[in-house]
Amino acid sequence: MKTSKTIKALESKRDKLKLSTFKQIELIQASLNKEYKKQFSKDEDLIKAIASVESSNEYGIDQDVYRWTRFDVSTYANYMDALRAHLSELCIHVDADHDALLMYEGDCLIIQDDVGRDNGVWLNHKCVIDEREYKTDDNEIDETLRNSLIEAYMEKTGCFPSVVRIDRYSNVTPVNTQATK
Repeated sequence: MKTSKTIKALESKRDKLKLSTFKQIELIQASLNKEYKKQFSKDEDLIKAIASVESSNEYGIDQDVYRWTRFDVSTYANYMDALRAHLSELCIHVDADHDALLMYEGDCLIIQDDVGRDNGVWLNHKCVIDEREYKTDDNEIDETLRNSLIEAYMEKTGCFPSVVRIDRYSNVTPVNTQATK
């Protein structure tokens, strides 16, 4: 079927109108985002929550290790997309189902030593220090040796990620591997 000039003209007009409307919507959304950002930067509860998650000693794990803090997001229900976008710029995620803010740690050295198999120190799902390297003859874990092996590994690779221990119940505990005098 050959398209008539009238159909082509109407389609062209429709497409230009869509594009024009889309650009107008984008401009309005950009202005809205600026206003949301101003509002969020003045929100004392949100400011406290951001500081709280950044300094939190509460850890969890899903696919990756994260810090978390409680934060009632219900008051932001009408602005959830804007809140998520704002916090995303700060590398903070909103968990609306659990009224929490999460801050992922990125790559971590994970000490796994009580699951009965695959014990050792892991990075990105790869064992970098086998548990046998820091177990004593009595089959006990020598934490001082383990920590010095972790420090040596970080010096060798030039990468100094967080170090955490994860037990069989998925409890996450930060580990200080630096020797104290």
